[in-house]
Amino acid sequence: MTAASAYTRLTPDEIEALAIEATKHPLVDEVCEYMEVNPELEAWMITQCERVLGKGGKRISAQWLIERARAEAHLDIDPNGSPFRINNSYGGVITRILAYENPDLADLFEFRRLVSAA
Repeated sequence: MTAASAYTRLTPDEIEALAIEATKHPLVDEVCEYMEVNPELEAWMITQCERVLGKGGKRISAQWLIERARAEAHLDIDPNGSPFRINNSYGGVITRILAYENPDLADLFEFRRLVSAA
């Protein structure tokens, strides 16, 4: 999959393809478990995206969201054994989930092909 251009909007089919790609990632089960332990994280990330949009922002990186969440959100320790509050490798899967569940936010992210962290 190629990166989404800053000048084109993602189609519903492209957004669905991103979600399908996320479901095939080896970390998807870990990410889902993490999101269950930290249910407020998705709403917090959506709020951050909406703030960026409200200020005229055009792009947010998955890494930016992860770093902000680590610093500002009240997160429980990763239940998957990581000593960190949130695993950096979760970003690509999380942003695909956000884009699928919130298509109006999809164009904030630039998607590249997911690479296995394993």
